[in-house]
Amino acid sequence: MPGQRDSIPHILKVAVSLCLVCALLVSASAVLLRPTQTRNRDREEKKNILIAADGIFDPKQHTNADVARLFETVEVKMVDLADSDWYVDLPDGYNQKNATQKSDQSDPVPAEADVAAIRKREKLSYVYLVNDKDGRPDQVVLPIRGYGLWSTLYGFISIDLQSLKQGPEQATVRGLTYYQHAETPGLGGEVDNPVWKSRWQGKHVFDENWDVLVEVTKRITEPEHQIDALSGATITSDGVTNMMRYWLGPEGFGPYLKKLHEELQ
Repeated sequence: MPGQRDSIPHILKVAVSLCLVCALLVSASAVLLRPTQTRNRDREEKKNILIAADGIFDPKQHTNADVARLFETVEVKMVDLADSDWYVDLPDGYNQKNATQKSDQSDPVPAEADVAAIRKREKLSYVYLVNDKDGRPDQVVLPIRGYGLWSTLYGFISIDLQSLKQGPEQATVRGLTYYQHAETPGLGGEVDNPVWKSRWQGKHVFDENWDVLVEVTKRITEPEHQIDALSGATITSDGVTNMMRYWLGPEGFGPYLKKLHEELQ
């Protein structure tokens, strides 16, 4: 009856029913889309690894459909950063980003060592060995992160293995990319600029004692290991330098790279 349909109880009943239906639809959509979202995230991560790996994936030449094929040259490994152990077994479902939120999967970084302002460092980290066309190890891609001006920057850096084999002072960068940050567009956001990223190629990483040399600076005095700072983005530029010092140093992948150098002999 018209009067009943206009009553407050009826209106509330209809509203609650609609809310339940909408909630069920949203939940069902989330469940159905989760596998697709997972595949997309996995593909994007692989694509960025390939971009860092000396541009194996070139956005001007390749599409998302090429990622799986190109990634066949990559061996996914895991190292124990806490104990500087060699490769360890890959744990099922391990999420490296989430590991820093779990006390059993991460360690607090001492304030005096936390130049990258990450606070906690995961105990286990993925590393990506990239083989050449003959199946020989050619470069290693390492995940890096650190704080800039407004945000934590997430990226990958690739180290050339033939130069690393010769010794620390010969080790050079093959590529660099950042895939997530919230730096100011046109300033710190220029870490995404392909021209700026290309300037990293061939830069020397260490001195003879494995101390990290590669850095971003306003004043280039030693071009073999220095990269021009981002214009108007001093804090972001310093953040990039600091994350290199941390992740390529003794608290990060430094011990792993030393062992890799020995393994290549």
